[in-house]
Amino acid sequence: MTDCRFSCTLGASTESPLPHVWEHTVGSCHATLALRADWQRQLLRCRRELSFRHARLHGILCDDMSTLVREKGALMYSFFNVDQICDWVERYGPSEVRRWFFEIWNEPNLAAFWTGSQADYFRLYRHAARTIKDVDGALAVGGPPQGTALLTVHSS
Repeated sequence: MTDCRFSCTLGASTESPLPHVWEHTVGSCHATLALRADWQRQLLRCRRELSFRHARLHGILCDDMSTLVREKGALMYSFFNVDQICDWVERYGPSEVRRWFFEIWNEPNLAAFWTGSQADYFRLYRHAARTIKDVDGALAVGGPPQGTALLTVHSS
């Protein structure tokens, strides 16, 4: 291992401000956790005590959310579990949903999560972002390196 030296001038000014994303966001694990009543109670308590606005989770369309199921031999899409977590415009209204952030993928460079090429990822991103924007052009869509898949947390 090579030693490395780090130094900084704490009083120096910067050319651009550092966005304080940690002040309004907490991390969560897989989206399936958000289906659990105990997770929901804990998140609401944390929301009241910490005043964060978003919970970042991943895997909203993964297999463990059962978005693609086999019914009587045929494949079909099911968004029942997704709707239990974020049921979109009907509950919160379009102006609130437009304040949420949608991330396509945060780690396509890790072989454990993505085995396609960079061109494959760009194609996935293009189609996914276009589909989200087709729903509502004002929705915020991002991806690496600064993507944020955030679920807005309400106290009610």
